Amino acid sequence: MKKVKIYKTSKPTWIFPEIKVKKLGVIIPATLEKLEDTTINVFEEVKDYIAEAFAIAIDRACIFGIESPFTRNFYDAAVENGMTVEVGTNSKLDIDISDVMAQVEAKGFDAGAFAAF
Repeated sequence: MKKVKIYKTSKPTWIFPEIKVKKLGVIIPATLEKLEDTTINVFEEVKDYIAEAFAIAIDRACIFGIESPFTRNFYDAAVENGMTVEVGTNSKLDIDISDVMAQVEAKGFDAGAFAAF
């Protein structure tokens, strides 16, 4: 008869993030003549810069809580839970990174990425 391994389970808990409505936009200073110019599509030319500005704003909000619609952010949560390592704690940067990942894994999570502030 084959033995069956029994895994310990736990009851799931739910979190309900609180969010405040915030506006996010980009202002493109351009003259009316330039916007009506048929030789160049202004919006097409600045599209990548707009995307980059949005990405920076979203990262700042999620990671640091800067102008964020959320009441919590990654940085504060990491500090509150003692999941930080100051650069230079060890003799090499890769060991500092390994220590950060070990802290995450010790809490039962997979460390797929980390952030340096």
